[in-house]
Amino acid sequence: MKMNPMESTPAPREGDPPPHVETRQLSLRYAHTTSAALEDLSLTIASGEWLTVAGRSGAGKTTLLRLLAGLERPTRGVIQFNGRDQLEVPPHCRGVGYLFQEPALFPDRDVRANLAFGAGDDETWCFWRSGRRDLKARRAARIEAVALQLGIADLLDRAVETLSGGQRQRVALGRALVHPRPLLLLDEPLAALDPNCRRDLIDDLRDLRPVLRATVVHVTHDLRDALALADRVAVLGQGRLRQIGPPAALRNDPDHLDVIGLFDDPPVNRLAGRLATDGGKSFSFLVDSLGCAIRLPKVESSRLRVGPVILAIRPEAISWEDPPGLDEPRLDLIDAADETTRLAVEDRGWGWIVTAGRSDRRFRLRALRINPPGLTARQPCQAQAVANLARSRWWVAWSCCQWFDPATGCRLD
Repeated sequence: MKMNPMESTPAPREGDPPPHVETRQLSLRYAHTTSAALEDLSLTIASGEWLTVAGRSGAGKTTLLRLLAGLERPTRGVIQFNGRDQLEVPPHCRGVGYLFQEPALFPDRDVRANLAFGAGDDETWCFWRSGRRDLKARRAARIEAVALQLGIADLLDRAVETLSGGQRQRVALGRALVHPRPLLLLDEPLAALDPNCRRDLIDDLRDLRPVLRATVVHVTHDLRDALALADRVAVLGQGRLRQIGPPAALRNDPDHLDVIGLFDDPPVNRLAGRLATDGGKSFSFLVDSLGCAIRLPKVESSRLRVGPVILAIRPEAISWEDPPGLDEPRLDLIDAADETTRLAVEDRGWGWIVTAGRSDRRFRLRALRINPPGLTARQPCQAQAVANLARSRWWVAWSCCQWFDPATGCRLD
């Protein structure tokens, strides 16, 4: 006889720690599709951790949240909360809160009624959350406290339809706090907000994190959110896990082109070309867009091989003058002393676009403006200074060069 999931799964209790979440080989494939929405995803999320799931559109981010919430059933794989399998547990018994990109509010109710609505209206849930029968007074006090924390106390009697986008998102977040769940799923809750509201809500989330007392899985395509809030970031691409780790580690040491693409502010330089060798350990890099070879320094790298590659260079890594005491190999990208190469530098405020041309070919580099000769980071670019830059040798330290396989997107070096 099959046991009822309601009976086999103990309900969350007041004071219970946030769940330890684990997925193993989690996959979802819809009928009549050639590719999987999610493929063999294995994740371990610690109790109380804030995990941001990032990736481009169609990467499988929202699909993962729906699987964790029980709104979708996987084709195969395991989902466990605190070691208990959740596949047969219905959504309302999982102890999951879900905050959507568009606030799911009731337009015919005021803010106070929207904050009060939810699992708190269910008598069974309220009883074990409060432990007493004075549910109405307890809920009213909690609504007042949460509204004060979020700065919406003066909006409690306002109609939802009169609120701005940022105020509506605060009300949706407030409902998640009034009726706290051990696992909170955030599906791009900041995406539709203007920059000022976005910054304010990020500050609110950072301040409220100790109050949440929940394991948080936060989906976003904007890594600025992850840098501000996350303990770790998991990057998805085409339904697969590309890399997981602290935000700084992903930015400085990416394993895949999908990870590089998330930190495009300003965009990372990507030079497509081929690696060639003279038969020994010396490589040269033939840049497709320029039609000339750049000789690589003699370094030991067992993963570099002859064939198509993509060289990724962050704009802040590019230099145009020789610093004193440089003791590591470097890669000369553009040598203005070469009479066959034409060089132009365009000021963009945040930095420069450096265009190198040779006959009918050219390629561009993005370089951040970081205290160049004769200028400061905020000083307007002068014509003479730009002319001097156009006569410079542009280079990058070898340790800042990242090589990728264009076929798989995986890191080579």
